[in-house]
Formats: sequence, structure tokens, C-alpha cells
Amino acid sequence: MRIFFLVIVCLTVAISYYAFFLKAQDPRGTIIILNGPSAAGKSSLQKEFQKMNDDLYLTVGIDGFFDQILPDVDENGKSLKNGEMIRWVDFNQDAEGYQIIALHVGDLGYKVIKGMHRALVAYAHQGNNMIVDYILYDQRWLPDLITTLRGERVYLVGVNAPLEVIEQRESKRGTSPIGHARSHYDTVHQNMIYDLELNTAENTARECAQQIKEFIANNPNPKAMNQLFSRTR
Repeated sequence: MRIFFLVIVCLTVAISYYAFFLKAQDPRGTIIILNGPSAAGKSSLQKEFQKMNDDLYLTVGIDGFFDQILPDVDENGKSLKNGEMIRWVDFNQDAEGYQIIALHVGDLGYKVIKGMHRALVAYAHQGNNMIVDYILYDQRWLPDLITTLRGERVYLVGVNAPLEVIEQRESKRGTSPIGHARSHYDTVHQNMIYDLELNTAENTARECAQQIKEFIANNPNPKAMNQLFSRTR
């Protein structure tokens, strides 16, 4: 009985030491995903967060991993390859008569989104920290995001502002047509769980970045991703 007890104690110590050693040697970086509508202020927030941190954070996202690397849409708002749709844009009006410019992604485009999710993991496994500009255009992306990034150190941050503020920004910056944010404003946060939520109309980009920095310092173990995974099982 005494020998058995000693064996158990030794095994417990060995396992604890091994787990500590692995954690100490784990080079994986932190991933912060900023999900919110176009023109919500995510890019400005990224830059402010990057500047205020002693550790290097890469500013990556849906523009660099998806939009900019695909063929442009044509004059009809379509992007095709060998007759298969990659992505396309619909021009419509909502029930109140406001213009809506909605992006849709076909199977070819969805493969690129899945590649983006896996690229984030690959970057993190080399010790890179990232703050990611993300727009959940399509709900079918969410299960792949959850399963691909599960087990990583991921903070999910919801970024928003009133629609009228966002459309004023769209008008001023000219890089996103009026009606784009409106097309996904009500759906981009659908079915999401966040570690932290921010309103960029109430706080400056620097203030929002400071909130993220303080939240991470006070919450070293993010919970939202595991909660999402548990909900989808």
C-alpha cells in the first residue's frame, strides 16, 4: 500500500512537472479577433493596440487574407473562375428603402475563408501575436472558426457602433460604399459569444485598445471560444 502511494505521488509530480514544462515551452501566440461590421473602427483599433503593446502584435484580417488576394468583382458585381462563383455583390433596398450592398461568398471563396482560419493558427504556432480584423459575413463560417481555433489562446471581441455613425464613416472614408455595413449590421454578431464588447462611438480607438489590453492582463484565460464550442457540440 505504501509503495502504491509513493508511485501515485511520483506520477502526480512527474505529470505536473511535464505539464508545466510544456506550458513554459509553448511558443504559441495570442489571437485577438475583432468581429464587427465594416466601418466599425476595427482597423484604427488594431493600430492603436499594436502601438501601445510592448509585445509585437501583427495586424491581420479579412482584407489581407481574403479580399485583396482574390480577383476583383466585375462591372456586374461578380467574381468567377471557370464559370464558378467566387464572390458576388447584391444591390438592393431594405424595408425602409435604404440601399443595401451585400457580399456573398461561393464555395471557392469559402475555401479561402477556411484557409484564413488555419493561417491564423499557423502564425500563432510560430509565436506570433495577432489582432485580427474580422467580419462574420456568413453564419456557416462560425463553426469552422470555432473548431479550427479551439485550443488556441483566442480572445473574441465584439466591436460595434450605432448604424448612423457607421454610415457617416462610410461616407467620409469612401473605401466602403454606403449600404455595405447596413447589409450585415444585424447579422454580424448573431450567435456570437464575446470575452469583451466595445462601442467605438462611445470611446476612441485608443481607449478601446486600452480596454482590450487591460482585459487581457486581468483575464489570462479567455472563455468565449470554449463557450461557443460547448454550445455547438
